[in-house]
Amino acid sequence: MDLSRILTMTDGSGFEEMRRKNRKTHMVMRKVCLRFITALSFACLLMTTVHAGVVTQKKRARKSVVKKIVQRKKNPIKKSLSKAVVPCSVVLIDSQQEVLPEDASIPLQKRYVVSQGKTLHLKITAPHPLNQAYAAFAGTRYNFAAVADHDNRYECFIPIDCEQLPGEYKVIVKTDNELGVKKNIGCAVTVNSFPFKMQRGFKISKKKLQSIRSRGVGGGRDSQLVKQYQKNSHPHKLWDGAFRMPINVRQVTSSFGEIRTSHGFGKRHHYGLDLYECYNAPIYAANHGIVANKTHTPTSGNVVAIDHGLGVFTIYCHMNSFEKNIKIGDFIKKGQRIGFIGQTGYASGPHLHLELRIKDANNQRATAVDFMEWTQNIY
Repeated sequence: MDLSRILTMTDGSGFEEMRRKNRKTHMVMRKVCLRFITALSFACLLMTTVHAGVVTQKKRARKSVVKKIVQRKKNPIKKSLSKAVVPCSVVLIDSQQEVLPEDASIPLQKRYVVSQGKTLHLKITAPHPLNQAYAAFAGTRYNFAAVADHDNRYECFIPIDCEQLPGEYKVIVKTDNELGVKKNIGCAVTVNSFPFKMQRGFKISKKKLQSIRSRGVGGGRDSQLVKQYQKNSHPHKLWDGAFRMPINVRQVTSSFGEIRTSHGFGKRHHYGLDLYECYNAPIYAANHGIVANKTHTPTSGNVVAIDHGLGVFTIYCHMNSFEKNIKIGDFIKKGQRIGFIGQTGYASGPHLHLELRIKDANNQRATAVDFMEWTQNIY
């Protein structure tokens, strides 16, 4: 062993150097720890400040809401539909249902979607009985009626025409209750286009076509006659549950809304269902109602129209003959026989042309809608 190295370790100078190095390391570690603790304390302080700011903002927001509520109670309700507060709830239904709570504010930007040829079902629930209520859509009014006697729930049905232009429309619901309080509710409805089928080559004998034309019948389905008997629709709902198919359907030969081109009337929508069944097969009422009309027209042939109340009608065309002993004004039950399959009027073969129409409040028109929707939904 080297003697000089032993002497260096034993004289104490080596130990002194080690102590200096340890002291220096300790100081560095102490500074690092102090910096870490300082940074951690600053971070905690910052988080506490941010949390206090969020809590303060929430408190201010709550105070603002409470202040607005107090002001609404003190001040009369504004007529602005976008800020109207109304004591009723609204349900707009198109294959799905949405219920808004009572006293809800319904802004105009609230949007509901419905397709061409379908039915828009409106419901309102009022805290007091209503003397009058109606909805205005695309310049046409439709009345509300009570769901049941002594019931503060009201409903109306808005038909969307096959040719209604797609786009956004405003629905304005106006109510007047027994206390004389009038309210307006506004919402938006988006009408979507529907991909109606195309049909060509509808043929009918020249002799029959000449006979129809000689009696002055133009396009459409005897619309003037429809207006006459639909003026006095029953003010209450007469039907019960979903509508049933009126015959044992073997085939749907023409669907609702189909765009048809015929050499008799040109290009137009088909406003009903053409249902095939054997000649002289029985036809049954789709639901409860009152016989509104029983007649013969050049276009529709032998026709029975049933009023189901609230402006809703079903029309059965091209019958071979009527059921005996039924007359205008009779109450008809769902499933009761009303006639037999035929080919009268503007028809190329034996079938039932079935329509479901909904009239407006002013008796200006009765718009046809998809009957199949009423067999699937319970209104």
